[in-house]
Amino acid sequence: MITSLNSKLSKSLVLFSFFATSSAFAQKLSDNTLKKDATPVKNTVKQLTKLEPVSFSYYKAEFDQLPEGKQYGFLASDVKAVFPELVKNQSKVVAGDGKNATKSVTIENVDMVSLIPLLVSSIKEQQAEIEKLKSELNALKRNVSAAK
Repeated sequence: MITSLNSKLSKSLVLFSFFATSSAFAQKLSDNTLKKDATPVKNTVKQLTKLEPVSFSYYKAEFDQLPEGKQYGFLASDVKAVFPELVKNQSKVVAGDGKNATKSVTIENVDMVSLIPLLVSSIKEQQAEIEKLKSELNALKRNVSAAK
C-alpha cells in the first residue's frame, strides 16, 4: 500500500513538474515574436505641441460612475485631430431618465498609455536639439575666445 502510494505520488510530482515547466515556457514570448513592422517613432514634437493638456471635472450628476474631483488629460476631439489612432470609442451604461433605469452611451476615450511612447520620442528629439545647440554655443564661445 505504501509502495503504491509512493509510486502514485512520484508520478503526480513528475506530471506536476512537467506541466509547471511546460506552461512557463509556453507563456514566455519576446516582443519580436508578438509585434511586426516595429519602426522608431519620429517627428513627434511638432504633433504633440498641437495637443493642449487640460484640467477638468466630470458631470457627476449625469454620469455617477465617473471619477470625482479634478482630473488631468486631453479632450478626445483634440487628440483625434492629431493622433486619431489614440482615440477609442467605449460603450458605457449610465443612469437613464424617465422609464429607463439605465441607458447605453458611447464615449470617446484617449488611450493615454499609447501616448507614452510619443512623449518619450519627443523628449529624445528635444534632447538631441539641446545637445546640438550646446555644441554650436561652445563652438561660438571658442571662436570668440580665439578672436581676442
